Order: sequence, then C-alpha cells, then structure tokens
Amino acid sequence: MRYFDRTGRPISKEQWAAKFRDRRYAVVCRTDTPAVCIVTSWVGLRGDTETRSLLFQVQRQRKHVGRPWETLNESWHATEKEARAEHDLLERATL
Repeated sequence: MRYFDRTGRPISKEQWAAKFRDRRYAVVCRTDTPAVCIVTSWVGLRGDTETRSLLFQVQRQRKHVGRPWETLNESWHATEKEARAEHDLLERATL
C-alpha cells in the first residue's frame, strides 16, 4: 500500500494515519440538505498494483431516519481539484 497527502506527495503510513484521523484534513467539503448529504473526502491510499492514484472520494447519500443512508453516487478522483468539481456538480444538481 502507498500513502499520499492531499497534494499527491508520498507520505509515511504514520503520517497518513495522523492525517486520516484529522477530520478537518480528511473531509474536503460537505453539503447537507434535509434529504441528501454530499461529502468529498481525502482517502490518500493507492494499492501496490494500481497504476493511478485515486486519492479522493465523492459520495452523495440519501438520508433515512432510523436506518443507514443510501449511497446514490460515488466517484473517485486523482486530485482535489477534480473532486471539488464533481462535488460542485452534484451540489448544483441537488439544490
């Protein structure tokens, strides 16, 4: 497994673990509506056999009271800029 910061620079497993625990670092942006939540997160991992680093995850989830939320969309991105663009697109489509 390889570890990367939000800029795509390699970091140690220990550095990655500290950043992953820091929600201010790991959550890039979040949009909440009464029915839907869009979250863009830094994950910062790449498997040894993967050729492209997809370091950011964007999820749009439908909220349900009293049961798990339902994932409506999920996408992975190599850069924070790409992930933010997808987040903005989903946000415009949702609001």
